[in-house]
Amino acid sequence: MRRLPRVLDVILSVGGVMLIVAALLPEMRPQQLGAVMVGALMIQAGVAKMSHLFFPDERRWLSARAEVEVFLTLMRQLNQAAIALREKDSPENRREFEELRDSMRAAVEQIAKVAGKTVERMAEEAGQPDAGTLWKNDFFGPPDGDAPLDPRD
Repeated sequence: MRRLPRVLDVILSVGGVMLIVAALLPEMRPQQLGAVMVGALMIQAGVAKMSHLFFPDERRWLSARAEVEVFLTLMRQLNQAAIALREKDSPENRREFEELRDSMRAAVEQIAKVAGKTVERMAEEAGQPDAGTLWKNDFFGPPDGDAPLDPRD
């Protein structure tokens, strides 16, 4: 449902430009018509915020962004749980609300942990696994069937 307003905005602006061009069409020379169409397409590109397609994504804090997305998802769930708790104050609804609140606290701690760190820096801090260990895990599996082999072995 969120895409509908965006699509409608583009359709309305394209329709408006086409209406203007159609009104001016009989009086225009081909060069003028071409200039109007290029200008209209540029306006449309600006309205549709298409400039980001021409430039690389320079986001550096992807891990923090991902953690904030998790937090927002938890916030939506907490709101639904609060509504359910208000409608029926039951132990199950209260437990769900409390669990979500605790999950949100943990999410805030995780956001604080990754704040200001690029993905590259987090990978450096975690260290690179040993290629031999990765090969053993891939082909032979972890020794006990659950835990992966220790890269320091």
